[in-house]
Amino acid sequence: MEWDGLVLDDLSTSIPTTAGLVIEPLSWDNAQAYATAIAGSPDSPYRSALLANASRFLHMPRQEVQIVVARLQGEIAGYAVLRIGPNKVAYLRNAMTVPAFRNRGVYLSLVAHRLAIARASGCTIAVLQAQTKTSSPILTKRGFTPVCRIVGLAPAPAK
Repeated sequence: MEWDGLVLDDLSTSIPTTAGLVIEPLSWDNAQAYATAIAGSPDSPYRSALLANASRFLHMPRQEVQIVVARLQGEIAGYAVLRIGPNKVAYLRNAMTVPAFRNRGVYLSLVAHRLAIARASGCTIAVLQAQTKTSSPILTKRGFTPVCRIVGLAPAPAK
């Protein structure tokens, strides 16, 4: 898998958002729905790990990162992570759109939301890693500049 390291140095860049999409912080009220939607089903083995991670995050007294979930028509449509560094750099981390909600602007709306938080926090630059074949082209059209390429290696799936 390959990712592009991207930088945006103009956080006032206009990024389109999806009408009717609601973005809210991860909370005790939405953690169950988040874990189920991101795992793909209530029976997925990943659901319990996602729920455990959400619980650890929500129990932290001081959260250095922000996790937000996006809802479309009341359903969890995606999530994203933002970390504001002490150097006022916004690190746009993990983001994912639930497959049933892809191609509806959820991802770009999550990017726009995190950039708004970054601007309000005094950040002047945003950085992220984006998959070269999916997210990177979307973001480079919106003003992000590629600065490096990252290659990840993983074992082949078991047969």
